[in-house]
Amino acid sequence: MLPLSVVVVIAVFGLQPQGTARIGRLFGPVMTLWFVTIGVLGLAGVARHPAVLAALDPRYGLDYLFGHGLTGFLVLGGVFLCATGAEALYADMGRFGPQPIRITWYGLVLPTLLLNYAGQTAVVVDGEAAAGANPFFVLCPAILQLPLVALATAATIIASQAIISGTFSMTRQAIQLGLCPRLRITQTSSEGYGQIYVGFVNWTLMALTLGLAVSFRSSDNLAAAFGIAVALTMLLTSLLMFVDMREVWGWSLLVSVLVAGVFVIVDFTHVPRVLERCSTQDLHFNMMDTSFFVSRVKIVAERKSRLGGIRCKMFEAMHRNALAATEFFRIPPNRVIELGGQVEI
Repeated sequence: MLPLSVVVVIAVFGLQPQGTARIGRLFGPVMTLWFVTIGVLGLAGVARHPAVLAALDPRYGLDYLFGHGLTGFLVLGGVFLCATGAEALYADMGRFGPQPIRITWYGLVLPTLLLNYAGQTAVVVDGEAAAGANPFFVLCPAILQLPLVALATAATIIASQAIISGTFSMTRQAIQLGLCPRLRITQTSSEGYGQIYVGFVNWTLMALTLGLAVSFRSSDNLAAAFGIAVALTMLLTSLLMFVDMREVWGWSLLVSVLVAGVFVIVDFTHVPRVLERCSTQDLHFNMMDTSFFVSRVKIVAERKSRLGGIRCKMFEAMHRNALAATEFFRIPPNRVIELGGQVEI
């Protein structure tokens, strides 16, 4: 199965330059069919044992957690993994906006997931699932299990699209915040500002994914590493939230609005577009008659840097290979005046 996995990974990342809109038209119907299918299967299980819907009451979960000591805590770890991937929803808001995600989540994804989990519970309670059997596939009639396996495989492959799309959005946000060197960002849609493609990130992700697939060779071997990675991600997110609450949310309202406003303006416009819009307000700018002052900074590592030798060299290499400001902001190169400087880190 490893050669097939490698082919699938290359195919998924190879489709990314086509843009989210085209990929969505290809992947969207498959994911809709997937969620409808698991919802129908779960509904059939619930119909046989409707009492399982009582599990929606959170008091049962809290009672189990606090009443079974270490076992309850270990089971909570499994429940925690069920929530992984939800962070991709927040990253994708930058591409689609909150409204489409709310409609899809509450109108399709959440109801079908709850029905399917309840259906699996009904199968276990009724004793229909043999020891070691997967209750998910027990819900499905035997004659339809092979098509279900194929559909589940396709859905698993497509689900990776949310992570890839979210990575593109987060990369652009990091660039705008000055946390990442400038990279070439391609707008793949004339209608959706959030629909972008970042080639460097795409191919780097593909290389890393292929490396993981070849190294671990199976999902069972990858499971432990995945759990650790998810836990560390949540930990880092919590630490960043703490810094945000202490250092950002403590600002005055006026300063917060001013700083956020600068980022919003930069986020939604390029420099030439701003100048073109000025002409509609009787402020006429000719790009070829305008001079742009751009800084060029050279990064040099101190002899005894607090960052350490490896991190200094990595940052220096990333900065050296960053996209030029003229290209990133779409500025005519022959209208630029560069002011250089050297910064030690």
